[in-house]
Amino acid sequence: MILGVRLSFWAHISTISKLLILVTGIFSTFVLHGYCQEWIFTNKQFKKVGWFLSGVQFLFYFLFASIEVKLTRKKQDIPSMLRQLEQEEHYKPWKVYATLAFLSVLTIGCSNTSLAYLNFPTQVIFKCCKLIPVMIGSILIQFKKYGFLDFLSAIVLSIGLINFILADISVAPSFDFRGIALISTALVADACVGNVQEYCLKTLKYEKNVMIANTFGYGSCLVFTGLVVTGQIIENVAICMEYPFVFTKIFFYALTGFIGLEFVLETIKNFGAFLTVVITTCRKAVTIILSFILFDKPFVMQYLYSGLVVVLGIFLNVLARNKSKLSDRWKLENLFFEFSSFTCQILCRDSLGKIEDTV
Repeated sequence: MILGVRLSFWAHISTISKLLILVTGIFSTFVLHGYCQEWIFTNKQFKKVGWFLSGVQFLFYFLFASIEVKLTRKKQDIPSMLRQLEQEEHYKPWKVYATLAFLSVLTIGCSNTSLAYLNFPTQVIFKCCKLIPVMIGSILIQFKKYGFLDFLSAIVLSIGLINFILADISVAPSFDFRGIALISTALVADACVGNVQEYCLKTLKYEKNVMIANTFGYGSCLVFTGLVVTGQIIENVAICMEYPFVFTKIFFYALTGFIGLEFVLETIKNFGAFLTVVITTCRKAVTIILSFILFDKPFVMQYLYSGLVVVLGIFLNVLARNKSKLSDRWKLENLFFEFSSFTCQILCRDSLGKIEDTV
C-alpha cells in the first residue's frame, strides 16, 4: 500500500518480482530524494532559509500523511475507528505528538541545515552511524546490555566516521564545525524519535498513519512559530519568493522521501530487517557516488576507505542482531569475513604507501 492505495496485483506476483519492485522503488525514490536535498540545502541562495524550507517540508509530509489517513480510514470499520479514538482520548495524545514533533523538528531541521556547512557525503556517513547514539541512549536510559560484536561495530563505525571527517577537513579549507554539531544533534534526536514511536505503536497502540500526520502537523506549527518569534519569517519568505522553483524541489524532496519510507517499511514486512539494511546501505553508497558525479566537489581516496570501514561497521551490527538466524549460514559468514580482510588489506596498503612516500 503506497499513499493509502492498495496495489491489487501485489498478492499475485512472485517473491522475486516483489523484491525487484521494492529495490527499484527504494533506489529511485531515495536517489532523487538525496539529489533534491543536496541541490536545495547546499545552494548559497537558500543557506539562510534552511529552517523555513524544513517547515515547508513538514507541511508536505503532513499533507501526504493526511491523504493516506483519509484513504485508509474509508476502508476501516466504524467500531475499530471508535476504539482508536477512545484509546487516543485516554492517553491525551497531544502531549505525545508534541514530543514527537519537537524531536522530529530537531532531526529533520538540523539535518537539512547542516548541509550549509557539511559535504553531502559526510552527512550521509553520519546518518549511517546512527546506531552509536542509539546504543549510548539504551545503555544510559534502559540499562540495556550489548554483546562484543555490538561494541566492535560501534568502534569500527567511529573509526570510519572520524576518517571521513578528517578527509572532509583536508579538502575543505572552509570546514565549519557547526555542521558537525547540527548533524550530531539530529542523530541524537533521531535516536529518541525511534524509542517514542515504538512506545506509541506497541504500548499505546496508535495508528501509524495518524501518528505520522499529527507529528508533522504539530512539527510545522513549531517551525513556523519559531520563525515568527525570531523575526525571520518575512525575510525567509521574501528570499524564497525570488526563486519560486525551490517550492517544486521541496515538493519532490518531500514526496520521494515519504514514498521511499513506504517502500522501506514494505520491504521490512516482506523480507525482514537484515535484507532491508543491505539494500538501504547499497542505496546510500549509490547516493554518495552520484553526489560526487552530479555536484562539483573534491574527492580523495580517504573518502573511499573510510566509507568501506563504515559499511563494515554496519554489517557487524547487522550480524550481531541476526547471529542466531545466521549461525548455520557459514557461506555468508565466510563472505563477510573475506570482505573484512579485504578492507583491512586496502587500509594497510594505503598506510604503508604513505610511510614509503614520507621516507
